[in-house]
Amino acid sequence: MRSATYRTMALFAFMSVVDSTSANLEIELKQQKADENVLKSQLEMARRDATTAYNNAKKFYEDDPIMQAEKIKNLGESSIAWDNFIEKTCLFESIESLGTRAEETSKLNCLIKKYKSKTEYYLNSL
Repeated sequence: MRSATYRTMALFAFMSVVDSTSANLEIELKQQKADENVLKSQLEMARRDATTAYNNAKKFYEDDPIMQAEKIKNLGESSIAWDNFIEKTCLFESIESLGTRAEETSKLNCLIKKYKSKTEYYLNSL
């Protein structure tokens, strides 16, 4: 009888720990989702800033009569290549967290950093 009571108490204690762990995990997942949403907004802004800086550089070269078409063509091609490079680099840099909850956060942080770098390049090239 005593061992049945101890088993029942142990089972209840185990279930309590599982419920508590599950609740904590749910809280962590909600917080992570909120953090990712903030990062996605920051990424959207970083991409928009890079596009604006690119358009300003393009406008600058449109006003340059020397080899105008060639410069604009090269600028456009390099921007596309740069975007591809950013995407591939960030996939590579986030490989350590592949399959973990940190994977998306790691990738988003990388993308934000790289697009800000692209923006700075265009701003400093004028």
